Amino acid sequence: MARSWRFLCDGDIAAAEQTARECLQVGTGMGIAPAMPVYGSQLLSIRVQQGRVDEIAALVADGVENFVTLSDSWKSAVALVNCMCGRLDDVQIMLEQEFADRFEHLPQDQAWLFALSVWAECAVALGRCDVAVA
Repeated sequence: MARSWRFLCDGDIAAAEQTARECLQVGTGMGIAPAMPVYGSQLLSIRVQQGRVDEIAALVADGVENFVTLSDSWKSAVALVNCMCGRLDDVQIMLEQEFADRFEHLPQDQAWLFALSVWAECAVALGRCDVAVA
């Protein structure tokens, strides 16, 4: 998994994607539950770099239902995809729901910083400075 991220940081997108697929195969073969969400996050990062997030919009949206333990944080990935695909009305609705408690419901786990930074990015795209500074 770390090798895939390293390849992505180095700009070798093809190697990043190949390594992510290999990690998914190994992880699912060993019955590791987070294998798919980790692959999804890697693939999202790869597609963002390629400007091809629209290709994985359905996969990311399905993640909210399929990755129950990560669903609160995973919603931010759905918002990011919607934002990058120009579906700002959907992002506005999601942002209102998630910001209702000023993001207090988000678990402070390994995905917390990603989730907050994505919500801030979406807030900026919507011109919602009140949310971005929260």
